[in-house]
Amino acid sequence: WLEIWNDVFMQYNKNADGHYEPLVQKNVDTGMGLERTLMTLNGFADVFQVDTFWPLIQKIQDISGHEYIENKEITKAMRVVADHVRSATMIMGDDRKIAPSNVDQGYIVRRLIRRAVRYGRNLGIKENFCSQVSEEVIKIFADVYPEVVRNREFVLTEIAKEESKFRNTLEQGFKEFEKLISGFRMAFEKTGKM
Repeated sequence: WLEIWNDVFMQYNKNADGHYEPLVQKNVDTGMGLERTLMTLNGFADVFQVDTFWPLIQKIQDISGHEYIENKEITKAMRVVADHVRSATMIMGDDRKIAPSNVDQGYIVRRLIRRAVRYGRNLGIKENFCSQVSEEVIKIFADVYPEVVRNREFVLTEIAKEESKFRNTLEQGFKEFEKLISGFRMAFEKTGKM
């Protein structure tokens, strides 16, 4: 089964000392997932097949040379890349122009981009790719969110800069790791112990 909608009945407030007090106004929050509903109505296997995600998956397939349904690891990696690049694009595309950074919302954007890059690496993608996926996000949401179109250059520039910085950091880290492993191997070969 798949949950496409849930109800949350809000009737208490937990105060500072941990006791529950009845709310004056009780509410019901209906957490309907739009993409889950679209998936169900269209008979898709998952939300990444709806029209706000599928073009991103197709772009990732084109870039990586892998198929979405190839295996569980590939599917997961494509989902993470699509979801994280879409989120980062929409945050940066807002008129506040939040760039990747070490603080506040910028830190969230940085983490989204970096996780997308790591999962792109799992797909064998060795070159920058996030801005290509971001372009697809902008196309999908252009009619509904004109600010992402207005801020397109900012988004694409910032996402490419962050991806390049992180890719360089990753490569340096892997080189250092390889040096350590090589040193351990040599020591083991000489002594037979670690």
